[in-house]
Amino acid sequence: MSATRLRRAAAAVALLAAQARAAVPGVKAKQELAAAIRSYQRLDLLRALDGFDAAMKSFPGWKTGAGYRAECRWALGEQAGARKDAQLAATLQPNDARSRAARGKARLILRDYAGALADFRAAAQADPNLVDGPLGEGSALSAQGDLRGSLKALDAAVALDAGSAAALLLRGSVKSRLGDFRGAADDYAALLSVNPKYAWAHYHRGKALRDLKDFPGADKELTAFLDAVPDHEDAAYLRSNVRFLIGDYQGAADDLTKVISLDPRNGLAYSNRGLARAK
Repeated sequence: MSATRLRRAAAAVALLAAQARAAVPGVKAKQELAAAIRSYQRLDLLRALDGFDAAMKSFPGWKTGAGYRAECRWALGEQAGARKDAQLAATLQPNDARSRAARGKARLILRDYAGALADFRAAAQADPNLVDGPLGEGSALSAQGDLRGSLKALDAAVALDAGSAAALLLRGSVKSRLGDFRGAADDYAALLSVNPKYAWAHYHRGKALRDLKDFPGADKELTAFLDAVPDHEDAAYLRSNVRFLIGDYQGAADDLTKVISLDPRNGLAYSNRGLARAK
């Protein structure tokens, strides 16, 4: 072989090696993804999204990263972005537990519940210590209405990682749907010990305590939520009901005035405000 051909062959081999290296995320991208996943598990969603964006910037087109970012975007209400990421991640050919979980997250968003369930169970088999497996299984089963099966999977997720605010949030929701309001309230309290800034846990805990007829406790939780999200109509209406039941008629009337300012056509709010003012 001539010297020219040898040089060309060597250059081709070098190019193929560089392409192979480029096809695998580097250490920086992997670290960014891992940090973002930790933030998501704490339900520190904005920080998590920044981390997922950084990982995807470090390794553009990363399907595993897209699957995890899709879940985060969905939780933040960015449905169009979540679906775009999910469509990319759904084309994954998984080769480890995390990539299986990522495809499961994508399939869940795209409502392929059977495919998502299979992926999450495969992720759990590949790595029994990865919380995404049972957490994802619980999500998929909950979406299909299998609450008992979902609860079993979520119990396993919390057993793996008691600090997973994401698992505690979903388990609290499932328990509430099953009528276990005490268990739900306890899960939301545990979530707040992990992430005290996650205001929605106060809202959900307030609802659970209302169902338990712990009206002072419900008032406290709903007040904490409304301090963070002052224009939430349902929370203001629920707190008005709780305050009426504990005899705080002025507070109930004030809450209903807030509800009316948010929705002037809410006839029931006018009626209930009249009752509160009559006390």
